[in-house]
Amino acid sequence: MFADLTSKAKASVVADTKTSGAYVFASGQYAEISDTGGADFWAVPAGAAAPTNIRIYGRAPTLKDVRGNQFDDTTTVLASARSAQIKCSRLSAADLHCDAGVAVGASGFYAAGALATDLQLHAFLPNNSTRSKHFAFYYPNNNTPIAPATTKALADFAGTYTITADWQAKGSDGKVADSGSTVGNIQISAGGAVNSCSVGDFIRCEGGFVLNTNKDGVTFSINASDGNTRSGTLSGTVNSSFVLSGSLSGTNTDGNYALSGTLTGRKQ
Repeated sequence: MFADLTSKAKASVVADTKTSGAYVFASGQYAEISDTGGADFWAVPAGAAAPTNIRIYGRAPTLKDVRGNQFDDTTTVLASARSAQIKCSRLSAADLHCDAGVAVGASGFYAAGALATDLQLHAFLPNNSTRSKHFAFYYPNNNTPIAPATTKALADFAGTYTITADWQAKGSDGKVADSGSTVGNIQISAGGAVNSCSVGDFIRCEGGFVLNTNKDGVTFSINASDGNTRSGTLSGTVNSSFVLSGSLSGTNTDGNYALSGTLTGRKQ
């Protein structure tokens, strides 16, 4: 005998995963392994070992049709526990299953669109052995594609975005005169407009974010300048996981240079 999910928990798992074949995290969520109101999620028969380690497996959000990295997160609980909360633990800069605000080595919310596909209850037995049970949140024979990440409102994209611009400047002869990588930020209001910016010499910005028709991200076009000799356009997209990508184009009129480059970034 071993612990098992309650009947109500099993029904919740089916309801929450039948559309996507996995549990899809929304913004600002931990993994709450509990039923409504914090009720028991698993039961332990009399005489059976109680789970003291709870683990979930899954993947980071899919970005541009590329599946996210695999992950597993865990927490320990008392033998008397029948529910748990698991926070997202970020292991490296390339690990994108946590919210952008979670630093490497820290834990916090899951990234919007991250998937949980498997729950494991794990117990240590008196004879120094272990026992575990897995509950799959997917259907092996269901070939239905995973649903897109949770739709958003424009206000969800408000906040500060850290941006890295990899740029180069070409003179009138077409040769590269200078290049570099510049880190800055842009502050976006709840209405999508730029409140402030600081990306290299660009300190004055106009424009902002426009929500996509399918509400899974935004496009942006921002006119930027240093208020004097440099001007440019920052354009691109931000997806539902608040990952930014785009391009930079413009001029440096005092030296007659053409500016160009790529943009990457995330919401803080």
